[in-house]
Amino acid sequence: MTTAIATQQTRKSLKDYLLSPAAISALDGVTNKLMTGERLANVLWTCVQKTPALMDCEPATLITACKTLALMGCEPDGIHGYLVPYKNKKAGITTVTPIPSARGLMR
Repeated sequence: MTTAIATQQTRKSLKDYLLSPAAISALDGVTNKLMTGERLANVLWTCVQKTPALMDCEPATLITACKTLALMGCEPDGIHGYLVPYKNKKAGITTVTPIPSARGLMR
């Protein structure tokens, strides 16, 4: 039962971090005319909700991966780009790798 409570608190803090004004302004600096920083932050949060393994990732790597996809003109929505979690066993953390799709690169 305590694990469920801790998981809910972690999810809430991750959501607060990803949708914070600082994260939105960081994403706003790399977006193009297709999207705003607020839209990209909301798409990122939706992606995190669809892939529960992203909840365990370092928040800074989520923002960095999203910024990388945005610079390519891709959204991390599962159609134009993907956020794939990888466990770094040496460092003991889970990081995110951005992977653009062919559809996203053609856009």
